[in-house]
Amino acid sequence: MLITGFALAVLIAAAVLLIDGVVPQFGEGWWQTTLMVLTVVGIAALVIGATVVCWLLLQNIIAGHLLSKLAERVERELGIDEGQIASVPFVWQVRDGALDTGLVLAIHSVAFVVGLVPVIGTVVGFVAAFGADALVMGFDMMGHPMKLRGKTFTQRRAFVREHLPETMGIGVVTLPLGLVPVVGGFVAAFSLVGTVLLYRELAGEVSPEA
Repeated sequence: MLITGFALAVLIAAAVLLIDGVVPQFGEGWWQTTLMVLTVVGIAALVIGATVVCWLLLQNIIAGHLLSKLAERVERELGIDEGQIASVPFVWQVRDGALDTGLVLAIHSVAFVVGLVPVIGTVVGFVAAFGADALVMGFDMMGHPMKLRGKTFTQRRAFVREHLPETMGIGVVTLPLGLVPVVGGFVAAFSLVGTVLLYRELAGEVSPEA
């Protein structure tokens, strides 16, 4: 909620400052008015785009770091061997958050291009983008308990590939509900707790009956 509120505040402040500085530069007449409207629309699109990128980056870094701490707390509550667990450095989350943000932007850029195809482009682009986003979300959630065990990116990717249906299931449920204001934070926390339990079961660290 804090990240979203901050992003919206920056969005409004930046838009107001830019528009207030640009609008007085135009004179009267239909051509000047048209040019002014186009400029304002362009500024609005630029500010919104920059805000979305910053919002994604902050979410992936800050919220991701907090979820990592939650995963560590859950693992300790479940009695993990202290010699097996290691706290994830914040710099790792900064790196992973930046990579996730770039990946999501790339996915949606491709989906946008696909969406330009007449008739089926919009449907295919939406489905492909949602599926890719869900996979990224599932990979991130499943990655938290693995990072705590010192698993490398290659090892995490191999585990996710082996358990792709479960990983996609986490992302498909968490992604849309996570976008709901206020509710999204609780959904992410609950999903992470469930993901930690699921990982322990899939990795053979606890029996399915437990």
